Amino acid sequence: MAGRFSSPMGGWYFASKHALEIISDSLRMEVKRFGIEVVLLEPGVVRSAWEKIAMKNLQSASQGTDYEKRATTLKQHLDKIYASKFASQPELIAKTIQKIIVRKHPKSRYLIGFMAKSIVFLYACLPTWLWDKLIPHFM
Repeated sequence: MAGRFSSPMGGWYFASKHALEIISDSLRMEVKRFGIEVVLLEPGVVRSAWEKIAMKNLQSASQGTDYEKRATTLKQHLDKIYASKFASQPELIAKTIQKIIVRKHPKSRYLIGFMAKSIVFLYACLPTWLWDKLIPHFM
């Protein structure tokens, strides 16, 4: 779902996810005539080592810059989210993949897990100026 919105300090990550979404959409249309189905699995917050690795790199890259304080605040916030009881377990992803594989006609996109649907919904509904104002307070 990170390919559908953005937030401060993560443009590189969101851009890479957006690129994957776009190429998947194009590929889905191109190969459909061959009976090949392309499915996007768009998880929300999933408990994994990714967050700690990303935040370590962010803190290292921002050390001694104008971004250092913001990076530390972001790390603290994301540490709480990824460690919370709400963060999805990796098993949710595995079970969803299993369901997709056995479906005769899978959906093109699956938004699953903590905050996936709500963030995408809010981003689609809120005017850009309001998103720009709100999201830095959550990140």
